[in-house]
Amino acid sequence: MKIDRYNKLIKSLGKHTAVGISGLDGAGKTTFAKELLESLKAEGLDPLLLHIDDFNNRVVQKRIYDTYMRGVFTEKHFETYYRESIEYEAVAAVIAEAKSNGLVIVEGVFLFKPQLNHLFDLRFEIDTSPTTARARFVKRKEEVGDPRPVEVFDDIWLPAFLRYQAEYSSSFDIDVVIKND
Repeated sequence: MKIDRYNKLIKSLGKHTAVGISGLDGAGKTTFAKELLESLKAEGLDPLLLHIDDFNNRVVQKRIYDTYMRGVFTEKHFETYYRESIEYEAVAAVIAEAKSNGLVIVEGVFLFKPQLNHLFDLRFEIDTSPTTARARFVKRKEEVGDPRPVEVFDDIWLPAFLRYQAEYSSSFDIDVVIKND
């Protein structure tokens, strides 16, 4: 099983390791992170799992999504979303602290921007087609009652992710790419 191979890779990096799992919204990052966590626990390790969504700048995101819902979303709003939707300083501090105590797994979008990239010892990219990721968002949206329109995927998330890839893909140093369509 692939997870076993990843466990061996993670264990080979030593006790104080940060593992990043990134990809487009709906790529399967959370699912993979949870499977990896459980597999590592079954081998006697005690990793910490962090979700980048727990470090979203809620004020910025609310303002952006409200603007979008009112139909007045502009390039300036997109820029704000792209640059300020995650509280990078807070998440960097938590990753550094968690790594000093042991193994930490972090999953989320935009993980390998320069503000965080240097903290990771192992980088996974979950590669999923936009069509598949969008369909997963539609399903998840219905399951949890997410009030945002599906079009946020097309108008905000996908363009932001593509920009992120264009700007930083040469500096990602991705160790493992997992195709998940």
